[in-house]
Amino acid sequence: SELSFLVDRDPDLRTPRSGQLDSVVETVFRRLCTVLLGALRPACKPMLDVNIPIEDGSNELLTLLDGTLRAARACRLNAALTIQLCSHVLHAINATLFNSLVGVTSNTAHLTTRLGKCLQARLAAVHGWAEQMGVELAAECHLDRSRQAAALLAAQKNDVAALGATCYKLNSLQFRCFVGLMMLR
Repeated sequence: SELSFLVDRDPDLRTPRSGQLDSVVETVFRRLCTVLLGALRPACKPMLDVNIPIEDGSNELLTLLDGTLRAARACRLNAALTIQLCSHVLHAINATLFNSLVGVTSNTAHLTTRLGKCLQARLAAVHGWAEQMGVELAAECHLDRSRQAAALLAAQKNDVAALGATCYKLNSLQFRCFVGLMMLR
């Protein structure tokens, strides 16, 4: 962090205990991520609900993301830590959504074209928020797998080449599992 850098560079601030600052910052960061992840999982459930309006499906998650990032900026959190925090949060969103789609969790979603279209629109809203906040690269990187899964659900199933081109982030086992689940449901 910037504070650690300043303490390390300033001979008047440097003390034998200044090395502990790094571990304290890391511990606080880990705890913050743990708290946020606990709030994120329930906020992700409406993203997969096809029975509510598309905008409503992403509202809770966007409110949580917006509040978190605005609080980080209001507290003047180091830019690198802010991006790292966003990366952790966006990765957790992706993992929660993707695992729900492929049936890893108990909240398995019913895979339909409608779900794919709803999820595409809701993820686009999250990506739009990320662009406004300046963290679009983190969103592109960390939400890509769920975006591709949504595109696979929403796509025409009779064009195998288009399906394969849509899902470059999904490995062959994930793709096979996903297609198998779509056929079963």
